[in-house]
Amino acid sequence: MKEKFAIIGAGFSGLAMANALKKIKVDFDLYDANDAIGGNWYNVVYDSGHTITPAKMMEFPDFKMPESFPLFPSKKQIQDYLNDFVKTHDLNQHIYLNHSVKEIKNSEDSKWSILFENGEKKMYSGVILGIGLFRQPLIPTYEGEFNGQILHSSKYKSPDILKDKNVLVVGAGNSGVDIVVESSLNAIRTDVSLRDTPWIIPKTFGKRPITDYLGPKIPKWIKKTILKLGHNVMFGNIENYGIEKPKHALFTKPPTVNESFIHSLKHGKFTPKPEIKKFDGKAVHFVDGSSQEYDTIIFATGFKPSYEIVEEGVIPFENQRPVLVHGVFTPNKKHIYIIGSGVPNNGIGPVVYANANLIAKAIKTQMKTEIPVGSLYATVGKKTNPLRSHPQECIKRFEELVKLSDNFELKTRKK
Repeated sequence: MKEKFAIIGAGFSGLAMANALKKIKVDFDLYDANDAIGGNWYNVVYDSGHTITPAKMMEFPDFKMPESFPLFPSKKQIQDYLNDFVKTHDLNQHIYLNHSVKEIKNSEDSKWSILFENGEKKMYSGVILGIGLFRQPLIPTYEGEFNGQILHSSKYKSPDILKDKNVLVVGAGNSGVDIVVESSLNAIRTDVSLRDTPWIIPKTFGKRPITDYLGPKIPKWIKKTILKLGHNVMFGNIENYGIEKPKHALFTKPPTVNESFIHSLKHGKFTPKPEIKKFDGKAVHFVDGSSQEYDTIIFATGFKPSYEIVEEGVIPFENQRPVLVHGVFTPNKKHIYIIGSGVPNNGIGPVVYANANLIAKAIKTQMKTEIPVGSLYATVGKKTNPLRSHPQECIKRFEELVKLSDNFELKTRKK
């Protein structure tokens, strides 16, 4: 069987991987469950969504975003950019849309079988998962039953569904605060339920994106000082607007990058609420003893990673999170790789570009040995997941691992 790989997911990660395989002349098919490419930018991000990261930090190093793009591109502009990437690199011939994967299994001859939801089955030399972390929406459970409409933020697309409704948004991450602001302009009433107030920071400070002040070489105490200063200059004391200060220290949780949320709060467009205690019909009871009736609840409560399409035992899990070597490899099997398994909060294009180059190098290395390369990479480099670090540090880590791969090749040639 000629070496051929299946890439699952046609978002930033999968497209970067497709381009990397094409460069090293390894054949592949790229599958996506949706009817268009774009991944999360197609099926998760709401219609009015914009990036929280400057365009220059999101673009692939070898494919720049148009100069006409604003500092923070819109959902449509990101989709247009990715479609242009596919066209320019002639990837369309490899892409199969509306192909939802049901199961991925490793066969006795170390090949990989993919069973699609439509009943089709195909065999490949290897599999690369570019499905990201936004797989399984998290919706917390409470005592009682809510009789209105319940949505996860990933299913929210347009404020049209909120007109003439009383709306409660749960959570104030980047998606949550955008939805709160949009709801406050369209719904009859909008409230937001917070277990803890996030650190809310502006997209820009002065004339520069806030990310310019957060480089890996800047000491953490200086970053904290800058962000707190930016927060105070832009928003003042948020307690004056009926919202508590964050209970957690800055950087212990991802901050929320938004400027409209506090502006809308200042103008009384929505009302903060504490954590939910229970439901009773359309009434929501909060932990402070208050209650309010709602027609719709939108849970902006995040996701949990899921690789349930892969047969059990291939990807080890610990505390409900995948245990991956350098965030990319499993030491258990050959020719299965994960790209973009926990990309930093910004800089997706350069990060998955470097991630894809590492996997391309690992594929070439794996072709020369019977040892799963994941077990080889586990012996070198730092042990923490690079994808939890700053984008520049993450890229540097992947590039170093590419260089270390040459040592593996020397070892395997002696066998």
